Amino acid sequence: MRYPKLINKDLKLNDVKFEYDCGDLWLREDVSFWDDQDYCWKEEIHPFIDANTKTKKFEWKMSYLIPRHDQIEKLNPKQEYKIEKNNTHFTYPLRFENSELFILEDIIMFPPEDLIKFINQLEGLKKINFNINSMLGGWAADAAAFDVNFDDDEYIKTTLNNPNWLTGMLHTDDKSDINDLKLIKKSIDPSIKFELNVSDKGDELEKILNKEN
Repeated sequence: MRYPKLINKDLKLNDVKFEYDCGDLWLREDVSFWDDQDYCWKEEIHPFIDANTKTKKFEWKMSYLIPRHDQIEKLNPKQEYKIEKNNTHFTYPLRFENSELFILEDIIMFPPEDLIKFINQLEGLKKINFNINSMLGGWAADAAAFDVNFDDDEYIKTTLNNPNWLTGMLHTDDKSDINDLKLIKKSIDPSIKFELNVSDKGDELEKILNKEN
């Protein structure tokens, strides 16, 4: 089966949804989160943005099956395991509700002009929150199964044998990231607030943007 697979699509402009089944990170072959996002973006998300005018609520969801170490430690690579409820995880590259837009850092890899167009389509938007990617669902629901210092990206890369698994970061020393953020900020309603809950010095990124108005 080809993953990601679109399993839910709803284009009601008061509640738009795109949900993708992205398969099992133990059974799939060397998964790249960036490639998965790029596939979803080109298949449905970008065409929707190009064709749309206004949106009141939006959700782009990507779901993955991820086994715990104790479920696979005695198995051969890619050997099937018994799937349990807490193996289901998900993330939202883009989610807009209650006047707030949540954007994963990874989304900065897409052209800022496309993001600007999307942002300007959102009705009632008051705040944009850039977030580090972290899987939700299984781990959050069963935190006792994982160490307090558990790094989900490293686990996916090493234990689950996906060396090309990467999640994006906004950086203070990357001028292209800064310029993209500046372009987005100056191209949308100036009353919309930015919040950078990101992996590389979010406070410093905010200072840089504030310094340059």
